[in-house]
Amino acid sequence: QYFLTRFSNKDKPEKKLGYGSNYRVYSLDWIEDCENNMNIDQFQIGSLCNTKNMAIAVHNLHCRNLPTDDVHFYSHKLPGEGYPFDYLQNSAIWVGTPLYILGITNDKQWALVLTPFCIGWVKSNGIARVNSKFIDHWRWACEKRMLAIVKTNSTILSFNNEVLINSYIGTVLPAIPFEFRQIYSRYNKLLFPVRNTNGNATIRFAKISKDAAKEIPLPATPRNITMLIKELIGRQYGWGHLYFYNDCSGEMKSLFTPVGIWMKKYSGSQTNAGVKDDISHYSESERINYIVENAQPLTTIIYIGGHVYLYVGNITINGKEYPMSYQNIWGLAPADRSRRSVLGGSVLLPILDSYPEDTDLVSLAAKKYCILVYLDQIPAQKKFTLGDDIPFGVDIRSLMFQDLFDRE
Repeated sequence: QYFLTRFSNKDKPEKKLGYGSNYRVYSLDWIEDCENNMNIDQFQIGSLCNTKNMAIAVHNLHCRNLPTDDVHFYSHKLPGEGYPFDYLQNSAIWVGTPLYILGITNDKQWALVLTPFCIGWVKSNGIARVNSKFIDHWRWACEKRMLAIVKTNSTILSFNNEVLINSYIGTVLPAIPFEFRQIYSRYNKLLFPVRNTNGNATIRFAKISKDAAKEIPLPATPRNITMLIKELIGRQYGWGHLYFYNDCSGEMKSLFTPVGIWMKKYSGSQTNAGVKDDISHYSESERINYIVENAQPLTTIIYIGGHVYLYVGNITINGKEYPMSYQNIWGLAPADRSRRSVLGGSVLLPILDSYPEDTDLVSLAAKKYCILVYLDQIPAQKKFTLGDDIPFGVDIRSLMFQDLFDRE
């Protein structure tokens, strides 16, 4: 209901009108068609818990806030709006991700799914239901050995050299146990989920080149993290993993998955991945000096409100030390946010007081928040009590919302 109201153009001011890819405002019929297809009556309290609804992703999937491929842009005439900010795009779900099916659209083409890090609509032919036999086999293999993709756009093949999928950094799949790995020594062997004609998941043996996948956890050494950065740097910015590119938080999640650091999807939630050090009350220059003196290269991320980046070390400019960052960023803006200076991808960017190319741009050290998160320090674990009113122990609402309003 929240998203139906949010994306309807009914009674909306001009700045909040939603546009399609043809630069035309959506009619009310468009949102009504979405609502009718969603079959909201199927979502009743007490009707969701069903073991037959357990599933797995068999393709790389776009996770959408409504069951449609249509885009939803605000006017491209507004600073920082239009492409690539399709607000229906929530996240990407990589092949092999476990899912729970919450509902199916009337046309059977979309499924609302719950994942470990997000909730949203995906194409139903990209998922397959699993039974206890599949789960036991998959889990057994995962406990033995798992592989993480470490080279983006790596092809996973069947043993007959059939292309199964194009894989991305952030994907994790179980390896074939050692006793079955004697053949095809030039490849890593892994288990791959496929959908049969009945819509159920079966396991297929697959292979990938040895340099494209490594056993997880990959040691979190400077060499390994730098290797992953070199694979990701220069890729385009993708809001909510649009076209399977990363945004700021997706970049951090993809980067640290191979080294065994599991991060949530959204930038604000990623502050819980390590010990937090909040210096938001410091001045801009104090923040820069504090980061230079206290951040740990390649294991400290910095959250500034709707945006997150990785500290990689220091750089000296005109005799002063500044932090150097690695981040996936759309662009920088002046204080009045009247325009954007677009970077549009993953870059190495110094955190300066101001940028000589355009001194009106606001420094990333001058945002509302500045929270250092030390990933090499494990945060204290909070005791969780399952309440009677939380049947799954999952805060579904926290998985629904992209960082919409305070992004760069």
